[in-house]
Amino acid sequence: MAQIKVKDALLRQFQADGIDVIFGNPGSTEENFLQAAGENTGIRYVLGLQEASVAAMADGWARTSHKTAVCQIHSAVGLGNAMGVMYEAFRSHTPMLFLAGEPPQELQAFDGFLAGDLAAIARPLTKWSARLTHGAQALRIVRRALKVAATPPYGPVFLALPMDVLDEETDDGDIFPSSSVVPPSACTVSEAAEIALSLADAEMPMLLAGDGITEAGGRSELEELAHMLAAPVWGVECNEPILSFRDPLFMGLIGHSFGNHTRTITSAADVLLAMGTPVFPELFPSVEPYFRDDAVLYQIDRDPWEIAKNFPVRKGLQADPKGSMILIIEELRKLLPDRAGKISGRRERITEEKKAAFAQEEQSLESVPDTPDAMSPATLMRTLSAELPEKALVYDESLTSTSALLHYLQPENPDSYILARGGCIGVGWPGAVGAAVFRPDRIVIAPSGDGSALFALQTLWTAVHENLKIIFIVCNNAAYRILKINLLHYLKSAGDKLCPFPYMDINSPRVNFAVLAEGVGMKSCRVKNGAELRNALREATAESGPYLIDALVNGSVEKDIDNLFSG
Repeated sequence: MAQIKVKDALLRQFQADGIDVIFGNPGSTEENFLQAAGENTGIRYVLGLQEASVAAMADGWARTSHKTAVCQIHSAVGLGNAMGVMYEAFRSHTPMLFLAGEPPQELQAFDGFLAGDLAAIARPLTKWSARLTHGAQALRIVRRALKVAATPPYGPVFLALPMDVLDEETDDGDIFPSSSVVPPSACTVSEAAEIALSLADAEMPMLLAGDGITEAGGRSELEELAHMLAAPVWGVECNEPILSFRDPLFMGLIGHSFGNHTRTITSAADVLLAMGTPVFPELFPSVEPYFRDDAVLYQIDRDPWEIAKNFPVRKGLQADPKGSMILIIEELRKLLPDRAGKISGRRERITEEKKAAFAQEEQSLESVPDTPDAMSPATLMRTLSAELPEKALVYDESLTSTSALLHYLQPENPDSYILARGGCIGVGWPGAVGAAVFRPDRIVIAPSGDGSALFALQTLWTAVHENLKIIFIVCNNAAYRILKINLLHYLKSAGDKLCPFPYMDINSPRVNFAVLAEGVGMKSCRVKNGAELRNALREATAESGPYLIDALVNGSVEKDIDNLFSG
């Protein structure tokens, strides 16, 4: 066996694990790592200009590829910059390995510039955090980190890399693929039989599902289970479609902002089966009951932390959702022939309820008018959906325009739409960069609220530098509109009167994103109506590289005021 530098061995370990890209922001404590990366022709280094954006690029790559992403950030302050996205990855279970350089260990006692216990700083927002201290142990520690990140529930891990350790030598024969952990198996047949009988006897069964379904490869089983029962399916914590939005039994998304909205839906069910999702991850949960008194809740998840976390369950199973659904479906085949009439009637009722809800939502969306200087969110998203290029991948952080986008787009496949979620804003545009790096064969569409876009302007440089096929769209309503809506809900719940919206406008001056894009060499335009947007989308699609469309949007909240306070 030959001796090689640890810095080179780390890169070859990544290659052994099928990792051929690193998203990074250079720093002085990473000089030797960067030297090695520059000499390794088998690893692509995607350069970003600030750690938050770099981390979100890696997050987007991981969400799109369903693999562990590697993100190199700078020492203490760079770690601080990245921690918002680290939180996002931790909450939304994105497998990531963060690397940050440190000065040589013999210098750390001086408590000098960039000093700090990096592993301790990162620990609260990671599954595992450690510092390399000996070159001979480096590869073992890296393989452990990759294994932890890719073991359900997935999540970020962190390693601090002192410069002197990277310059030590290790055996090149110690490089081999990391081990993986087999996730929990399916529930038992008797457990499946109990759940199946309860669902079969229910008058109004309901399925709650999240990203754990996709991770387990259980999308087709979820579809079959729902249609066997004629049970409505609600997506709770979803990074991508768990069912087609056109499926007559898929009712949409719940569980993000307000528990009082979620409980109006969940309280209708007498038996609920939650799989692969928290119950519920809302910003403002409700203290009122989510379920009726006689309701029964079952929960199946790979992550034991989520089971019965907030609500008592009849049975909580740490098990594989896909395998468990297969067993439940087998049991239901024995039970459902005697209940065909009940199921047929329920199917007809739910289908009609979805049609009525869709029509009502469209009426509400279309009631917000276009103005001479700005289009409504409905016009923006209706036009975008109609002009969407073939094989486009939408990476969405349009926030208060997301409901309009989902309504008109009706995404069907997991690889057609990704919703940036996890609590951190400014992740949509860099996430789209990560998606475009993984899928160079696709046109990535990246709609973003203007407030979020301002967090990620550095991303535009990377898109130009890498010549990525991305159409960036700013939903420019010159406001933090989501804060205005949340303030209205607060005022309503507190019984307070309407008040001005403090510090929630971005209109003095109004940001011209088209000009900002031109500053990094990106083609761009500003549009204010559907016709201009249509032409811009066609022009952007024809370009070989990135393009930015600054879409002026009517950000009025008058309809929200009417809905909350009228009468």
